[in-house]
Amino acid sequence: MFKPLSPGPANAARASSIHGPCPTSPDPFATTRATPRAGTSNSHRKGSTMSPNRILNTALAALLICAVAPPSIAAPAGKSAKSAKAKAKKAAKVPGAGLKPEQVADMYIQVMLKNDVETAKRLNDYVRPEFSGEDQFDIATLEQSQQSFQTQYSQFADGLLAEMPKVSAKKAKPVLVSAMQAQSAAASGSECRALSSKTHPNEYIQGQQIAEVTYECRVPAIDGGLQQRLESKGAPKSIKTKVALEVFTGYQKAFASAGGNTRTINGTMSLYGFPGKPWLTNGADQILQFVTDGMLETPPSAD
Repeated sequence: MFKPLSPGPANAARASSIHGPCPTSPDPFATTRATPRAGTSNSHRKGSTMSPNRILNTALAALLICAVAPPSIAAPAGKSAKSAKAKAKKAAKVPGAGLKPEQVADMYIQVMLKNDVETAKRLNDYVRPEFSGEDQFDIATLEQSQQSFQTQYSQFADGLLAEMPKVSAKKAKPVLVSAMQAQSAAASGSECRALSSKTHPNEYIQGQQIAEVTYECRVPAIDGGLQQRLESKGAPKSIKTKVALEVFTGYQKAFASAGGNTRTINGTMSLYGFPGKPWLTNGADQILQFVTDGMLETPPSAD
């Protein structure tokens, strides 16, 4: 268990990193990382690494926040003055500031997976006291993500094609970008929801509680990621234009033809809170990686 973000000014730095610059020059054929335990997300672990067949999946997952925002999560219903006062008194004794861990986890999932601007605004309002009055999510960045991620896709494609000197970038780049867009749309179309939570004291910070939220996602079931398909064709430097086009086109079609072929994956998210304070997480960005892995690889726990 790693030490979580502590409340106060230090959290303000985290706000700018939630939607910070995306990687533009990934190492798509690195082979030095090991596979994390299946069936859980990386959102509650430190130093998790990935196998060679997941390197491209990881790099592409960094580009997934580009979906059309779905309906927002409903705000808690209003209460009478008397019940609201009693609720406030009770909330002062437990973490969450009036929201259950499952509700907070659902909001983080909605923002990170669906790019939901309205939910991001509500989440900003909720956590702002712990971020020195600043926002955790950059709303302007979220609203402009469609345009900004087109640039990121292009830069990512340039980096990948640079590893394949025999491939015509002019012919292959548009097809590769389309394949990446198909993966992004499939991931953001996945449906996730929090199921339950268990709370226990944080061994590192006195008085703080940790809520381990279990959630499930229904994701498209795709047979293998892009790197696996490329590896089957030989070394990157030996792949030619025709083969690359076949791989990229096949990858794009895999998402288009997935249809109702889905699988359910289960993960966990760790939230941290003090009595009467909001639940926070410093691993929300791992939701994207979790969903991407779930789409492209079948964990033992998947149905």
